[in-house]
Amino acid sequence: MPSDYVRCDGEFTEIGEDLDMSNFGVVKGWSIATPNDYIPPDITQELAMLERYAQKGEKYSMLKVGTKVLVHTCKEYGGRLTGKVGVISQRMYTREKVGVHFDGDTGLYWIPDKCVTPYSPPVALLNADNVKEVFFNNNKTVVVWDNGEKTVVGCGEGDTFDPYAGFCAAVVKHVFGSTGEAKHILKMTSKFQTARRKDKSLKEEDA
Repeated sequence: MPSDYVRCDGEFTEIGEDLDMSNFGVVKGWSIATPNDYIPPDITQELAMLERYAQKGEKYSMLKVGTKVLVHTCKEYGGRLTGKVGVISQRMYTREKVGVHFDGDTGLYWIPDKCVTPYSPPVALLNADNVKEVFFNNNKTVVVWDNGEKTVVGCGEGDTFDPYAGFCAAVVKHVFGSTGEAKHILKMTSKFQTARRKDKSLKEEDA
């Protein structure tokens, strides 16, 4: 028997003794006489364990040393690291933390790996090279893009024609598909704050 051979009886016992080592590894529940009556063992728990290990492996590969990351949430260090971009210098696998170094700071900050995400600089959706031509016709703005597409927007009833407003509306329509969709996004995400007086002296002047 090879010296590096390891018996696995204990492992089989843990997963429900699906294999019977005393019977030369024949799977329990199966017989030569009735092969169609074989009931496969329940390995749901083992599959879930493999899935967890796969997810951890994927996370570790994404957050390896040298990866630039964005701190999206962080209660540690008084929350002052939230929103900062740094580079992973070390990893602490047992505690699921990463040591992040930030430019201009000589310290190393240990942050839970669930609080960081790989960072890549934002890419502009459009730039000046994407606009081939802009022209106006009967209170309508037409933007011709570098790929040959055209976006046309017009003034609403009672609106005063404004070339800049027309161009902005055309860009919004090009990005979101329609100005109506942009208005829907604005309605669902916008918040209005009530202005508050910051100085008591204003009250005193009013008096």
